[in-house]
Amino acid sequence: MSHVQDLTLIEDISGFVDLYENKPLNINNLTCGRRHCIATFDYGAFFIWGDNEFGQLGDKKRRFLESPFPKSKFERRHNVENVICGIDNCAVIVEDLTEKMPPKKKKPSKKRTIKKS
Repeated sequence: MSHVQDLTLIEDISGFVDLYENKPLNINNLTCGRRHCIATFDYGAFFIWGDNEFGQLGDKKRRFLESPFPKSKFERRHNVENVICGIDNCAVIVEDLTEKMPPKKKKPSKKRTIKKS
């Protein structure tokens, strides 16, 4: 039997709403390390917060994030399938969506010309 202490309500992730469909977003998975947490949502993105002393939140700033922060690196071309937290690390398992996305339209390149005067 384990003992739970020092519970903190994180109000920043409760009550998220999909503005396009006007429905609440649900948390699929919540995992925690020693002093950091990751929550995945049902739309394929995740939020991180907590201690970042060893870079476990995935940025190089090594700052403590008190409120959940969306990690946008995976949102456009990847669908987050699962997240796992270790003591001072984390891993993100993603589905690559680049093949399913429509190809980008290339803008015509403007050629620079030099005129002699």
